[in-house]
Amino acid sequence: MFATASIPELTTVRPATASRYLAIWALTLLLSWLVFAGFIAVVDPYDFLGSPRITGFNASKYEMSEFGRIAKLREVGRQKPQALILGDSQAEGGLRSSTLAELTGERAYNLGFLGARIEETKVAFGHALQVAPVRTAVLALDYVAFEGGVDRAKLLQARADHAPWRELRDFAEFTLSMKALVAAGRAVLFNHLNTPPSHDYEGDWVNHENIPINDNATPVENKPPADSAYAAFDKICALAREHHVDLRMFATPVHRSFGQDMASRAIWLRRLRAIAAQNGLKIADEGSDAAFNADKRNFFDRGHFVATAGDAMLKRLFANSDRAGGDKTR
Repeated sequence: MFATASIPELTTVRPATASRYLAIWALTLLLSWLVFAGFIAVVDPYDFLGSPRITGFNASKYEMSEFGRIAKLREVGRQKPQALILGDSQAEGGLRSSTLAELTGERAYNLGFLGARIEETKVAFGHALQVAPVRTAVLALDYVAFEGGVDRAKLLQARADHAPWRELRDFAEFTLSMKALVAAGRAVLFNHLNTPPSHDYEGDWVNHENIPINDNATPVENKPPADSAYAAFDKICALAREHHVDLRMFATPVHRSFGQDMASRAIWLRRLRAIAAQNGLKIADEGSDAAFNADKRNFFDRGHFVATAGDAMLKRLFANSDRAGGDKTR
């Protein structure tokens, strides 16, 4: 008989189940997401979390032009300023918190927003009074800001009140989204390159485009002020009185090419002054000087005055005041 060579039995390797592959994939995705979320949280490109600022890494923020309302509502509670600048982009770009701090002797912050309506300014001021020891405020009154902004104000109020639905949406958008990841990467790169940010730490809009002024440009449409805007202004004055805030106000200038209807502006200002007087307040007029409004050197575009002009306006507001020169006795 012939000997038969034994053939070793082949061991069957069981393939990994689909569920195992799915678990590995899910775990990898989760770990990647946690790494990305941690990176976003550390960089904090929207200044949403208040993460520590590291020079050359995340100290400058580059999303303030678009998301300043969200960041500033949170930042005013962190910095707790005693003096505020309020208003729209004219206040944000034309008034310097450093000048206000020098005049009052108080820590100052610019709580102005690009494109803000007066209803939003009311919300921002009310919020600041709740989270910071505000003693002084400067309100730049822009005719355009009175066009009406009830819906915008409702959204800002929801954020100021930390409404749960709004907080969850904002947290997801500004800390967990792909958009936030891209913004974080851009912030690290721009910080490394020392690229100037649009806004500084005190909330001032410092890096804006200078747009040549054309005297023959088409005038901007002047919409009539809304009743809700006058009501919001009244509330701002009342809040200042109730909280014993030294509120200084002035009506802002625009270049003559803006095409502002001066007759309508005069009616608007009269009504504001009547409301202010009921609260024991006054409003200076910095926008009716024809010579000033015709001088292009006073504006970086036809709707915004330069910071040097803003400095002069602030100094006039605090002239003949016992607080001028940084008196802290109030």
